[in-house]
Amino acid sequence: MSRPIWQGSITFGLVNIPVQLQTAVREKNVNFHLLSKDGTCRLRRKLYCPDTGKEVDFSDTARGIEIGKDEYVLVDEKELERIRPEKGRSIGIEQFVEIGEIDPLYFDRPYFVTPADGSEKAYKLLHAAMKQSQRVGLARFVMRGRENLAAIRVMEDGLVLHTMHYADEVLSLNDALPAALARAKEPGK
Repeated sequence: MSRPIWQGSITFGLVNIPVQLQTAVREKNVNFHLLSKDGTCRLRRKLYCPDTGKEVDFSDTARGIEIGKDEYVLVDEKELERIRPEKGRSIGIEQFVEIGEIDPLYFDRPYFVTPADGSEKAYKLLHAAMKQSQRVGLARFVMRGRENLAAIRVMEDGLVLHTMHYADEVLSLNDALPAALARAKEPGK
C-alpha cells in the first residue's frame, strides 16, 4: 500500500478518530516529453512576451485573473495568503445522508481512509454504524491549501473518502444540450 498523503482525524460531535488518506486510484496516462529529433536532449520552454518577443525571467512574473479580453487584475501573494483556508487536520462530518441523495456527478477523487495507530476500534465502530444505517458522511476538510467537500462511505471492510465538486462547479445538462434537442417533442406525440 502507498504511504499516506494526509493525516488527521474524522470528527463529528465529540467523536475524534485519527485517520490517514491514501490514494485510491493510480491513473495510467502516458505523458510525452518534447525532445530534440534525435532524442538526446529534453527541450524546455521559455517565458516570453508575445508583443515584444522578449524573454521574461520567472522572477519578473505576477499572477492575475482575466476579467475581460486582455484585461487582468493582478493578485498579490499576500492577498492569496489571507484568503487561503486555515490548515487543519480534521475531516469534519457535518451530516449523514443516504448515498442516493448525492448525484455521482459531484464526485471527484477517491481516497482510502485508513485508521491511524491506536484508532482501529473507533474506526471499526464508525464503519459498522455507517454500514448498518446505510449512510454516507458529508464532510469538509483542508488538503493542499484548499477546502474540500467530501463524502465518506463504506466500501467492503473500510471507508473511502470522495472529494466533491461544489454545486457552482457542476454545469447544467440543459446548458449542454443543443437548443433544438431541448425544443424537440417527445416521440409519438
